[in-house]
Amino acid sequence: DQLSKWSDGWPAGGQYGKAGDLRDFLASVSRYIIVPEMEVHKFSRTVDVGAGGRTAVMGDIHGQLWVLLPILREIREDFKRLHAGDAAYSDIGATASKLFICHEKLHYVFLGDYVDRGDRNLHTFLLLVAYKALCP
Repeated sequence: DQLSKWSDGWPAGGQYGKAGDLRDFLASVSRYIIVPEMEVHKFSRTVDVGAGGRTAVMGDIHGQLWVLLPILREIREDFKRLHAGDAAYSDIGATASKLFICHEKLHYVFLGDYVDRGDRNLHTFLLLVAYKALCP
């Protein structure tokens, strides 16, 4: 199948995992995050970050991972600068990611066209799914 072709054919002897690992990960995200969220919010959800909050809206990534990464880094650094010294935001950066902040006052909205013509379609999609798992 296509997933096996993409994952098992990566260089460095499959250091990124096998197709079965990806299937298990995607199934878990679907079962424990996506489906329950859809049952509660249906197909839309109100994003209310309140005072001091931010919403980062991105669209048309087109599988361009090398464009997405600096955007995520800049959002992270901007949010950290905005709230530097504020005790209410002392947990910023507590997640393991160096690109992504999981905080109740920062929401990410991806409008679509995640993948379709870029050279890193699968990588881009899996990064977004991983962040969804990290910060539902």
